[in-house]
Amino acid sequence: MRFVSRRELLQWAGAGAMSMALPKAAAAQSSGGPIETLTIRVSHEAPVNFINDLTLKKWADKIKERSGGKITVQVFPAGQLFNDSDGMQTLVTSQGATLQMVSTSAFYVEPYGIAAGAFELPYEFASQRQFRGALETAPGRLVSKSLSDNGLIVIGDIIDLGPLIVVSAKRPLRTLADMHGLKVRNLSGQITADAIRALGAGPVDISFPQLPLAMSQGTVDAAVATYLAWNAVLSDIAMYGVDPQMWKVGYLQLVQRDWWNALNASTRNLISSTLSDEIRGSWAVLDAMLSRAKHALAGKGREALTLSANDLGAWKRATATVVEKWEPKIGRDIVQGFRNTRA
Repeated sequence: MRFVSRRELLQWAGAGAMSMALPKAAAAQSSGGPIETLTIRVSHEAPVNFINDLTLKKWADKIKERSGGKITVQVFPAGQLFNDSDGMQTLVTSQGATLQMVSTSAFYVEPYGIAAGAFELPYEFASQRQFRGALETAPGRLVSKSLSDNGLIVIGDIIDLGPLIVVSAKRPLRTLADMHGLKVRNLSGQITADAIRALGAGPVDISFPQLPLAMSQGTVDAAVATYLAWNAVLSDIAMYGVDPQMWKVGYLQLVQRDWWNALNASTRNLISSTLSDEIRGSWAVLDAMLSRAKHALAGKGREALTLSANDLGAWKRATATVVEKWEPKIGRDIVQGFRNTRA
C-alpha cells in the first residue's frame, strides 16, 4: 500500500475539483435535457472531517463546478441537521422536500428495507475490496432493487470506513468470554443487536454524537466503532479494542425515489457519476488514514488486538445463529450471493 502524505490528503480534501472538472458543455447531455438548478441538503452524523464528511464536501465542490453552479450541495455533518435515525425518517416522510439525501450506514437503513441488513450480518464480507464493490454485484443490485421498492434509491458507491471493531472502557477484550455482561453501544439495527447478544453482551442504541458522554458516564462499557472514531474521539475513554473481523462498515448514499425520479436523466447522471468518482478516490485515502490511526493508537498505549485463529472461530460459531435467523428475511439470493463473490 502506498503511503499518502498529509499534503496529498489536504489536496484531495480541498478544492481540487477544478482540475477534474468537465467542460460546461459536457455537463448538459442533449439526450437527457439541460442540467437542472437545485439544492441538495445532505445529512450525516459522523464527525466533521471524517472520511465520509470529507468525501461529501469534495463532491459538493466538484458538482458545483461541473454543473456550472446549477447544483448546490449543502453537507450537514455531526448530526447538525438530523441524527441518522431521524434523517432517514425525514427523508422518507418529506419525499425530498425537507431533506434530499442521507449518507448513513446500513444499520439505519435496515428498518426501511430489510435487504440492507445483509451489510450487518456477521462475517458476510471477506475483504474491504469485496465490500467496496458490493453494490455492483448481482446481490448488491438485489439490495438496491429492494430499497427502491420501498421508496429509496442508492446512488454512488459505498463510502468505506474500514473494519468495525469493539472498543472497551472497562476491560481488555482478548477472548469471547471478555464480552460477557458488557453493555455495548449498538449503531442501530436489529441484526447487529442480535450479534451483540450472541456474544454474551447487551446492546444499547446510542447515536455517535452521544457516545463519548455515554461511555464516560458508564451508560455503556464498550462500543461498536471504527478505528478512526476510536483514535479521534474515544481514545481518552476506551483503552482497549479488538477487531473480530465480523463487520465491514460504510455509508450508503440514499435519496427519496420520487424526488430522484422527478429529475431529468442528465441531472441524475451528473449527480451519481461525480459522487462515485469522489467515493472511489476516497478509498486509498481511507487506507492511509487507517494506517495512521492504528499507529497513533499504539503511540497512546491503547491495546488494539486481532483475534487468534482459535478465538476467531469462537466468535464465528457464537454468531452463526444470527445469520440463520436473518437470512430468510433478507433473502437467500442476497446473503449467499455475497458469500459466493468473496475475494
